[in-house]
Amino acid sequence: MSQTTTITFFLSPIQWDWLLRDVLDPDFPLFETLLRAPYTSHGMTMVLEAEVLNNILTLIQNRLDAEKDLDRQHRLNLLQDSLAAMWDLVRAMEKKRPGMGNHFAFTPSASSAFHDTSLEDLGGLTPRLAKELCEQGWWSPDARLLLCANMSLAELITIPFFRRLRKFLTEIQDKEGAPMTAAGNLTRDSVSRMIEVFELTDGERRDLHAYRKVINEEDFWTLHIIRVICEVGGLIRKYKKNFRVTKKAATLLIDEQAGELYAYLFNTMIRRFNLGYLDRLPDLSQFQEFIPYSLYRLARLPSDRSYPVKDLAAQVLFPGLMTPFEFTETRRIHSPEFYFYTRILRPLADLGLVDLIKSEEPFGRVRDSMFRKTERFDRFFIWPSGLDREPALH
Repeated sequence: MSQTTTITFFLSPIQWDWLLRDVLDPDFPLFETLLRAPYTSHGMTMVLEAEVLNNILTLIQNRLDAEKDLDRQHRLNLLQDSLAAMWDLVRAMEKKRPGMGNHFAFTPSASSAFHDTSLEDLGGLTPRLAKELCEQGWWSPDARLLLCANMSLAELITIPFFRRLRKFLTEIQDKEGAPMTAAGNLTRDSVSRMIEVFELTDGERRDLHAYRKVINEEDFWTLHIIRVICEVGGLIRKYKKNFRVTKKAATLLIDEQAGELYAYLFNTMIRRFNLGYLDRLPDLSQFQEFIPYSLYRLARLPSDRSYPVKDLAAQVLFPGLMTPFEFTETRRIHSPEFYFYTRILRPLADLGLVDLIKSEEPFGRVRDSMFRKTERFDRFFIWPSGLDREPALH
């Protein structure tokens, strides 16, 4: 393998601690560099030569061979699985194009020809286009993806989540505020008002009141998420113990601005709101950065059929994104399918861009679920020249 091959790898905080504490000795080459690597609460990402990663894998195996403690063996196995998956991807790419490294690292050591080579692993994109798509998304002046912001209120009002968010803002605007608690939530009286404004179905109302005599904001999860998203997006603000709509929200609440509000909601929910708050799974700080790529892969799907979540997750998620986590049959909640379902499909379903078809099998609601794109999906996302390819998934 070429000495210039590099790989980008991500480790969660606990895995990073295992690596430094249980595997590497202070005399290991680059130990000081690794020790001083940029580190956040989410973990760390680092680019190293592939041979260094190979040496680390060898050290892990040596530690496993000598280790007697079962808990430490388990930690080492998890760490080995994460790093080995990245190593296998590099070897696969080297076999196809010797000396060019892995496609998602996009390092200077890779040749410019490789950066502009269409790759099956990237759904037909070149590494350069994939990088630009994720970095520029729909928000940059040089965006690789555009959003349709001229959909009508008559169409968008049929989407329950959008309709309720708009009712939420309108109610606060009409009443000139909504009282809040010291903790920053809506008061119970405000929650009761919103329950009526939202026009719940009989089933929703029954579930909401099934085990509660009084309803707090966080008991009404849909309301809570709408309130948080509106606050994150600058559509409401706190003023004298009340929530008030902002000037931005007041403008977007005009009927003719419904399409702009919908596009603004999409950007807030998918880009600015932490989607990990919806599932409380282990955080994956980079996940949302790669959603433009996942939207590209979904856009390539024919719209006239349904797709199994378990069959599409590995193709739609960015290569190498899920390697930091343990995936076993006994811990399917950490699987790519579950992240794909909870952090991409479910938010898109709330926005009326996909339909979810839940499995009828017990304990298989996520992994065995199906989904299909709505007609609105292909109208909302506009792909400029260079990305408007024929469907790449079948």
